[in-house]
Amino acid sequence: MDLDAPPAPRDAAAPFSPTSNEQNPPDLILQTSDNVRFYVHWAILRFASPFFNDLSALPAPTGPDANPTHEGKPVVCIPESSIVADKLLRLCYPQFSDAFKVADLEGVDGAYEAARKYMVAGVTAQLESFLVEPEILKQHARRVYAIACHYGLEDIAKKAAIASLPEPIEDVFEEELPPPEYSSISGMHIWRLQAFHRRCTRKLESCLYKHRSAVPAHILATSDSV
Repeated sequence: MDLDAPPAPRDAAAPFSPTSNEQNPPDLILQTSDNVRFYVHWAILRFASPFFNDLSALPAPTGPDANPTHEGKPVVCIPESSIVADKLLRLCYPQFSDAFKVADLEGVDGAYEAARKYMVAGVTAQLESFLVEPEILKQHARRVYAIACHYGLEDIAKKAAIASLPEPIEDVFEEELPPPEYSSISGMHIWRLQAFHRRCTRKLESCLYKHRSAVPAHILATSDSV
């Protein structure tokens, strides 16, 4: 058994499986770097991205250079992983139902990069809006901070830094693995987040001390132990 061999091709899950849209069957397959086949529609991708518009205008090659096909549909291989492709494609399609809704951060970092690469209209803006959704910031502030730093999204990075304050900054170093998006940012970005936490802690301590007569004793005791 060759452990280095690529995984066998398999079909993506809904909404990009072969039978996800039987009323309007897909007419193109995008095959990812991990050999997952996404069944999509030329018309939607052409509208979303000049890359696919130009690709569809090229004459079909013949002979040994012909593009692969599967079940009668052309196959276009892309370098992105299936996790990234799933996020990107969900945002290319009209959001008529929750089936195409982005629900978590997995692959969002790569999808943002792919949206820039393929010049997909509106997807970067959609992802930026997703990153600042209250629940996403509450649950994944440090991951959002890293994504924002990676792409120079200063306003989002500031919002994520503020959202990360309720959780002690030291907690991230007690986890077995860092947030996956930390691999895309520098030590300086991490230092800035730590420094921001320290400044906020000192300001809070100073404020509590100045107004200690109006602060319940149990809170002052907690502050003294910081």
